[in-house]
Amino acid sequence: MKVKMVLLCVLVIIGLIGAACTAAVPTATPGPTAAPTPAPTAVKTPAPTAPPTTAPTPAPTAPASPVATLAPSPVATASPLTGAAGVTVTCDEFQADPNTGARVQVAVGSTFTMTLCSNASTGFSWSAAAKIGDTTVLQQIDHEYLAPTSLLIGAPGKEVWTFKGLKDGVTSFSMTYSQPWEGGQKDVWTFEGNAVVGSPLSVGVTCDEFEAQGNVTKALQANIGDTFMVTLCSNATTGFIWSEATIGDPSVVAWTSHGAWGPVTDLVGAPGNEAWSFRALKMGQTTISMDYSRPWEGGEKGVWNFKLTVAVGQPLAVTITCDEFVGGGKYVGEAQVAAGSTLRVSLCSNATTGFSWTENARIANPAILAQTGHEYQAPTSGLDGAPGNEVWVFLAQKRGQTTVKMEYSQPWEGGTKAASTFELTVTVK
Repeated sequence: MKVKMVLLCVLVIIGLIGAACTAAVPTATPGPTAAPTPAPTAVKTPAPTAPPTTAPTPAPTAPASPVATLAPSPVATASPLTGAAGVTVTCDEFQADPNTGARVQVAVGSTFTMTLCSNASTGFSWSAAAKIGDTTVLQQIDHEYLAPTSLLIGAPGKEVWTFKGLKDGVTSFSMTYSQPWEGGQKDVWTFEGNAVVGSPLSVGVTCDEFEAQGNVTKALQANIGDTFMVTLCSNATTGFIWSEATIGDPSVVAWTSHGAWGPVTDLVGAPGNEAWSFRALKMGQTTISMDYSRPWEGGEKGVWNFKLTVAVGQPLAVTITCDEFVGGGKYVGEAQVAAGSTLRVSLCSNATTGFSWTENARIANPAILAQTGHEYQAPTSGLDGAPGNEVWVFLAQKRGQTTVKMEYSQPWEGGTKAASTFELTVTVK
């Protein structure tokens, strides 16, 4: 009995100890059952996408309306040039100033290029044929479109014109940028240049001269066929501009072009120039006058005045008849001419025989004497086989002495060569 009681007590004690232990150690509460994590599936990485190829909007992207300009605003975004060279105007420059221009100087016989921003994707294009004020001074010989070098969609390209200086003189040339179809926008950009070719006769007046005198009078001697230039100080920032030229006798002198270019300095309010070109038509004397005014109603008028007296004479001419070539067929002579003057050479020529003279004379020193023209003049006689004349025009550019040579030949293979020759020693004083 005692043994049973002892066993019972041991069991009770063991039970009490287990309960105490159970109370001391909290039962772990099961957390939320985690969803089974699927095995990672390989995700196909897309190939890198090229960045958007939308180019900056090329100008102009069909603007709502052309930018209007008021009074002529002489600007020169390109520096003056000499010799064979080129001028380039970018899209950014046209966006900053839709009506821009430049002054170009080129030697007689040399070429220069004009390169203007152009974007065919907008439907706009430049006038392929430039408008030239005096086509006897400047000739367009080429025009082309250059596609963009960038691969961006809508990137702009370029249009390029090539011009050649034909003879001493000054002229304007211009192009406009439009959508060519009916109803398309016109002249949203314009370019107007002034080309000074060779060393034309010229008269210039500075701002200092006008400020000192107010009214300036000059004189000029020219020959028939000469082109000459008048350059006057002008400051568009003041609101003043020169009037168009008034010519006393338009049968003696003709106006050929008028243009302007801005200052050569970046100073605000600095003056530029306005320039006119004229051609001497016949012997005689006339005047050319201009006034400097603010053109609006109430603006000051005639604050400066300019007057040029022009005397036009007959150019020095050397004329050789067919009779003078009979015999030896060789002519050797001399001539003297003043620097800046024109020399005219006329030689007997008979196209019916198949003979003709060297079109481009061989000039020993072209820096002294430059050829500016050549033409064939048909016979005035109605007789079959009657001879005509070939005529060359030369400009005496600077003092010195040189020779001019031509040959009279049948130009085809096997034709007679140098049947007659012409040699003239020219002294420029």
